Amino acid sequence: TANGGNGVDVAFVSPQPLAESNRLLIIFRDGVMTLWDIKASRVVFVSGRTTQQQSHQEEKNVTSSCWACSKGSKVAIGYDSGDIYLWAIPDIFSAENSSSSSNPNLPLQRLNLGYKLDKVPIISLRWVPSDGKSGRLYINGFSEHAYLYQ
Repeated sequence: TANGGNGVDVAFVSPQPLAESNRLLIIFRDGVMTLWDIKASRVVFVSGRTTQQQSHQEEKNVTSSCWACSKGSKVAIGYDSGDIYLWAIPDIFSAENSSSSSNPNLPLQRLNLGYKLDKVPIISLRWVPSDGKSGRLYINGFSEHAYLYQ
C-alpha cells in the first residue's frame, strides 16, 4: 500500500475497463475513490465516503474491491464491517457528462454479508460477466466465527 498524501493508505488500484490505458481507479483504505486520467494527469471523479460515514464518524476499512460491470461504470467495495457498497463511476463514454444527477456520496446499493449484528469482513469480491448486460458478484467473507461464500 502507498500513502495518498492525506495520511490514508491506498488499498486498491485498478485500470478502468474499456479505458485501461487512460484511467485508474484508486481506492483508499477509508473508502474514498479517485478516478485518475493518466493522459491528462488529473482527477476525473472523487467519491466514496457516504454521508452517514462522514456525519457519524463510522469507522470502517476497505478490504476488497472489484469492477462490477464490463464497461467500468460500477465498482463493488467490501469493508471489514461486512458491508458491500456498489458505486456508480463515470465510464469513458460519459466522461464529459460527469455532473450527473446522482449524488457521488451515495452508493447505488448497500449490502451486508452476515446475519443481524454479525460483522463478517469481506475478504474478496469477484465479478464474472455472463452475457453482455449481466453478471455475478462472488463474495467471500471470513471472521473467527463465520465463513461465508455467496
